[in-house]
Amino acid sequence: MPYRLLDLRLFRYAMVSAEHGSFRRAAAALNMQQSSVSKGVRSLEDRVGTPLFERSHAGVRPTPAGETFLQEAALGFDHLERAMQSLGAIQRGERGELTVAASVPFLLVGDAFEQFREKHRGVSVEMVEGPCDASVALVGQRKADVAFVTRISA
Repeated sequence: MPYRLLDLRLFRYAMVSAEHGSFRRAAAALNMQQSSVSKGVRSLEDRVGTPLFERSHAGVRPTPAGETFLQEAALGFDHLERAMQSLGAIQRGERGELTVAASVPFLLVGDAFEQFREKHRGVSVEMVEGPCDASVALVGQRKADVAFVTRISA
């Protein structure tokens, strides 16, 4: 199948239609017009190159190919949802990695890091000790996120 840009909304229309067994009921669940859902599913079918639903007066039901396609698409949406949740956690500082270069005695910053770890349990913290110039260089090289130094040599 050649690469085709797919609108994620079309997948949602198809999944909700399969769940409700009807474009009309899917449209009601999505708070949309039935014609928009029906056209969206038809567009998805055109783009993937095969019918995904058997249509009748009683409603719709996935074809065997449609059933497989929708199961796989649901897995993709589950992964996408987890990815969005992970991204949100990273943006809120609840998850991630922090590398700290330090040329000061750990006793001076230890309490601050313990408090940080307590508040941000999902963030792993790595401490790299070294002289001032090396600590600053690590930040410049993007090998450390922050440096605590006493003084930079001239």
